[in-house]
Amino acid sequence: MIVTTDLHHSCTKTHTGTSASAPLAAGIAALTLEANPDLTWRDLQHIVVRTAKPLNLRAGDWKVNGIGRNVSHSFGYGLLDAGNMVKLARKWNTVPQASKCVVTYPKAYKIIPHGSRLHLQLFTEGCSGNIDRHVKYLEHVQAIVTLKAPKRGDIEIYLISPKGTRSTLLAKRQRDNARSGFTDWAFMTTHNWGESSSGTWILEIDNDGWDG
Repeated sequence: MIVTTDLHHSCTKTHTGTSASAPLAAGIAALTLEANPDLTWRDLQHIVVRTAKPLNLRAGDWKVNGIGRNVSHSFGYGLLDAGNMVKLARKWNTVPQASKCVVTYPKAYKIIPHGSRLHLQLFTEGCSGNIDRHVKYLEHVQAIVTLKAPKRGDIEIYLISPKGTRSTLLAKRQRDNARSGFTDWAFMTTHNWGESSSGTWILEIDNDGWDG
C-alpha cells in the first residue's frame, strides 16, 4: 500500500496501478545505478531478472522457462527487490556487447483457414558460424510478422523456444476490427531470458475468425 498526497489537501491510500509502479521502479533503478554507475541498460535488465521475486502474485499464466526461471505475462519475472538489486549491482560485471542473429523463414506465404492453427518451424544454431553474430544466450527475441486478416483481432500468435517456453506474442482482441493486418511487425518476448538460441523454434498463428 502507498500513502501519498491527493486533491483538496488530503491523502490517499489507493494510489495504485502504473501511476504508482512506474515511479517506484524508476526509484529502484536509480538506487541500483547509484550503487554501480557503470551499469548499462542491459545490465539493469539482467539484474532485474535475476533478483525479481515471483512470490504471492496470483496469475494463471505462471510458467518455468528453459533455465528454471518463473515468468508470467501478467507479472514478468516478479516483484522488484530493491535490496538485492543494489547488492548484486555492487559486484556486477558488465555483460558483453549484444549479438544479433537474424533467421528468415524460407516460405513467405501461407493461408490459415477459419478455426485453424498454422505451425511454422525454423531451426537455428544461433549464428554460431559467425563470431560477431553468435547468440550464446537469449535476452530479447523478436518475430517479424506480415499477415492479412478480415478481422485482425481474431489472430493469436505464440512463440515456442527450443527449450519449450511458450510466449504469447499476440492475444485475441474482440474490439480490434482492423482489416489492415500487420506489415513487418515486430513482436517481442523476454520470457526466454538466459536460454540457448539453438534448436527448433515454433511460431503458432491461430485464426479464430471467419474465412475471407
